[in-house]
Amino acid sequence: SVAHMAYVIARLCHVEKPALISTVGLLHEVGKSLLLLLASTFEKMGVFFQSFDHGRIGALLLKQWELPEEIWQAIEQHRIPEYGPPSMISTDSRQSVAVLHLALKCDSYLQGAEEKDLTVGFFKDYMRFLKCPEPSVVNIVNKHIVPTLRKQGGGRIFSA
Repeated sequence: SVAHMAYVIARLCHVEKPALISTVGLLHEVGKSLLLLLASTFEKMGVFFQSFDHGRIGALLLKQWELPEEIWQAIEQHRIPEYGPPSMISTDSRQSVAVLHLALKCDSYLQGAEEKDLTVGFFKDYMRFLKCPEPSVVNIVNKHIVPTLRKQGGGRIFSA
């Protein structure tokens, strides 16, 4: 899961609070889930709900649930790496968002994306910001994520 990958990457990059970042990874799509539920409940308004920023919706929901600000702020900003450098993210959320961004890239790679398609835009800026000791998504996945998944799954990566 993205939460597990975020935890592994946070530890790899010596980022503080890997468990908190794992929680961000677990909850980063909560807004999307809510919008999908609303769209299926109110079918005629589906297009309307698609126009909402799921990160912002998720952040508002998590703030309402009184989760720590560090979590909902990171979720609110988690899409910034798609179009902007680390400096566009608030200082308090920058590490969490950067780790989540890298975890999402690793997840995409595990789902079959080509590495060249994952390293566009500001990817290198986020790797530098995290001071990641590995040079690529492939290395992170093969040297760190897959071994921990195998260890947890008794040698299997994906169990039925």
